[in-house]
Amino acid sequence: PPRRILVLKPCCLGDLILATATLRALRLAFPNATIDMAAGAAGIAVRGNQRLTHRVDIDRVGLPGAPRRSLAAVALALRPFRYDTAITLDRSPLIGMIPLLAGIQRRIGLDSGGRGFPHTLRVPALPDAPRHEAEVYLDTLRAIAVQPEAPRLEFFPAPDDEAAAGAALPDPGGRPLAILHAAGGVNP
Repeated sequence: PPRRILVLKPCCLGDLILATATLRALRLAFPNATIDMAAGAAGIAVRGNQRLTHRVDIDRVGLPGAPRRSLAAVALALRPFRYDTAITLDRSPLIGMIPLLAGIQRRIGLDSGGRGFPHTLRVPALPDAPRHEAEVYLDTLRAIAVQPEAPRLEFFPAPDDEAAAGAALPDPGGRPLAILHAAGGVNP
């Protein structure tokens, strides 16, 4: 079983929330393992996640406009952690290169259109077979014989984030309050 696991999902907020089902299943399958997550600024979504040992900030790596040389810099920064397993929940071959460059031997990741070439275990993520993205991420675990039990998304807000949200939101007067978020101008 893996002892030191790195999960890579650099972006974005909603995708990181969808990845929490994978983090939960990983922790249940490997309770004694170190489980770190490499994420960019959107990593705030998993900042308080109790399933993680650490969150590694990888800034804007892999995002449009980010310098490609930063891939090597991130990989070099990850080497001292001596991860034995990487799980890449991103379809980008650039993100898939990070564990390879970091010297991580076991690299499990999504393969969509042949872009999973850096992985030692390529998990099909077929665009013509529409499935919930959280289920696609969980396929990376199924590929290593981890069967997620009652998968679900989780969110662990930090106390200071809860206080800030409470101060910023109007009092709903005891009624439920829902907040919808849509990126890129897409209507929810």
